[in-house]
Amino acid sequence: MPRARPLALTTLLALAALCGCADQPVGVPPASTSTPAPRPRATPHELADTVHAAVVDERSARVWGELSDDAGPARVDGSLRFTAQGTDVDVTVERTARQEETDPATRRTRVVTVGSTTYLRPPPGVAPQDRPWVRVDPGSSDPFQRYATLFSTTVRSMVDPDRLLTVAVAGGRITRADVESLDGTDAVHYGLQVELPGGTPHPGQSPEFRALADAGVRSMSYELWVDGRDLPVRARGAQRVPSLGDVTSDVRFHDWGQSVRIEAPPRNEVSNPA
Repeated sequence: MPRARPLALTTLLALAALCGCADQPVGVPPASTSTPAPRPRATPHELADTVHAAVVDERSARVWGELSDDAGPARVDGSLRFTAQGTDVDVTVERTARQEETDPATRRTRVVTVGSTTYLRPPPGVAPQDRPWVRVDPGSSDPFQRYATLFSTTVRSMVDPDRLLTVAVAGGRITRADVESLDGTDAVHYGLQVELPGGTPHPGQSPEFRALADAGVRSMSYELWVDGRDLPVRARGAQRVPSLGDVTSDVRFHDWGQSVRIEAPPRNEVSNPA
């Protein structure tokens, strides 16, 4: 008959197995999974570089929040896909319903950017019913295209932190960088003031940046909260945009690294395909 183990040793081995610590070296604490402490960055360039690296590493995020302009308040909801070359965007802006409005579609505008091309799906009646999408052309002098460029560029600058910081590097400065708690998480709260120069364009200015400057936009102010992983948590913006009026926004970023689907609309649904 096998010899019985002492009761005390049997009990200790069972407890070790239940605790999952049988292979843990004595005196070595378990690995920490806490988020690193956020570290303020000194310049827009340093901030843009660290955030860009972090969002590209995560590849994607969801965004939701609020936007308001002369047309009234609106909800913003969508997805972002980050690459080294830029950000793909798919967001819907839905206006708060007025009493006489019963069809939600009449209040929705959708903005999709894939690569260097942006598409706008305005409310019904603006584009042909069988081709509801419009390809945005920043270089066009057509009145609707000028509006589409301003609207899509403004929306993208407020929901895409990578683009926001690219604009800040081109003509901005950090006005504050304070560590504070946001929704229970420590984050650096940045203030950013951006000035858009008029006159002759300089190398590196994107067509959208130039379109805003040519339309008379001269300054933009932003607040950005960045956590210890260098990922944006929240962004608020304010700017005066011709044709849109005083534009404000307040958005949150979540679901980092989750799968998103962002595609250009079918060519046969675009009223002015390339």
